[in-house]
Amino acid sequence: MAVVSPLDLPEIRLRIGDYLSKPDLAQCICVCKVWNESYLPFLWKEISVTSDSVFERLRTLTPEVIRSHRELVQVLSIVDMYPGKYKANYPRLNSLTLGANLPPARERISEGDPTELIKQNPSLTHLTLTHLNVYLLANFWKEVSNLPRLQSLKLSLTSIDDESHIRVFWSACTNLEVLSLMHFNFAANIGVDSRLAFPKLRSLTLDLVKNFDQMKQLYFIRQCPQLKELVWHMECPGHGHTLLAEDIGRNLWPHLDTLSLGCNISDEALDPIIKGMARIRKLDLLRCRLGTLSFQSLRHHFSTLAKLILWECPVVTSIMLREVLCSCPLLEELKGGYILARDAVDGGPWICRSMKTIHICFIFRSDEQDLQPLIFERLSHFVQLRNLGLGGWVSPVTKGFQETLDFRLESGLGQLVTMKNINHLSLYRTTQALSEEDVRWISSNWRQLEVVSGKLNHRMAICDALENILRERGVRVG
Repeated sequence: MAVVSPLDLPEIRLRIGDYLSKPDLAQCICVCKVWNESYLPFLWKEISVTSDSVFERLRTLTPEVIRSHRELVQVLSIVDMYPGKYKANYPRLNSLTLGANLPPARERISEGDPTELIKQNPSLTHLTLTHLNVYLLANFWKEVSNLPRLQSLKLSLTSIDDESHIRVFWSACTNLEVLSLMHFNFAANIGVDSRLAFPKLRSLTLDLVKNFDQMKQLYFIRQCPQLKELVWHMECPGHGHTLLAEDIGRNLWPHLDTLSLGCNISDEALDPIIKGMARIRKLDLLRCRLGTLSFQSLRHHFSTLAKLILWECPVVTSIMLREVLCSCPLLEELKGGYILARDAVDGGPWICRSMKTIHICFIFRSDEQDLQPLIFERLSHFVQLRNLGLGGWVSPVTKGFQETLDFRLESGLGQLVTMKNINHLSLYRTTQALSEEDVRWISSNWRQLEVVSGKLNHRMAICDALENILRERGVRVG
């Protein structure tokens, strides 16, 4: 009886294809006709026309080549000042990202216009646009509004430069489920027509949007009754946050459980916002003054909290973060702030055993180095952890303390052998003195590791040698 290799079975080849990189797939399609037929769809499923594309390095990814495989393309990302060159009907295309690395020459604007590309692909569900000011005209937005399946629209670092196009833009957004405007600029502060409704919008991001004043932004948010996620960042706080708290208190958004706010909001202003929410799963408070009042209200959400981001929050204390670790059983992501080593080991057990990302700074006094293994022991229980960060912004309160966790075997690093899923290690803004033995332990035990940021050793010559060890294993460092 003939022996059948597992790779001769189409089902096995298709399962393997999900795990192969682009370079690996490019090699597989050259093996034989059968493998070519199996792996070619994987190779063309997601196409990115950027400088680091494997195709671009081979100088083969031209608009003509892409069009010749258009039936296979499902996700297309184009960074080109003339995105219109790639216009075609891609029958299976669901996600399109367009960006311009440089402004187009005036005489070639019509060549680069992506309006026809939008028109030819009614299957689109996700559209992302960056640096495309010159092309975002009324006709473009009319075609966007005609996309029958469009669910998500994300715009960043761009603008609508003609006042007459703004109303067409808002009309194109009425059936969306996700809308994101980041570092976006309107030609005029005319707001959103109050007659428009956004009944499907679940996720809204308004991050540093210019020529769209705070009250007009709030009026727009009120036109989205089904909001589940709100990201609202402004250059400076204002009356809008007070009114937002009142609206939340009136249960204007009954499904809202994810909130991201920025811009130095006071403890007193945050308190009614947090207190008024029926449930919080994810909370991001960049540079906000989360203090005694608002933290007391946050305690009522500890049982549901899955994500907490506190970057550069100057009033957050070590005791607060310890309480979060000891009281939030569903927490999967915690970023920002610091914990004094003594506070960390004196508290109860850390109960957030589903933690996948933690980025906080552990601070030691000069006579507390015996606490290092105890901190490593606590971290070792985060067996699902994928991202570990130990540095970052530290409160002025901690000046004079020694930062941070000493990432060496002699200090307890070996206890982290339980972390088999670590993908990213950040030692940025920490002072480390790892040896070759430490780095080889990391390389051997963390097989999923892809990125190490920050310096492994404060001595440059040693650091370079250690980085080369990781590079040999395919880890990106720097």
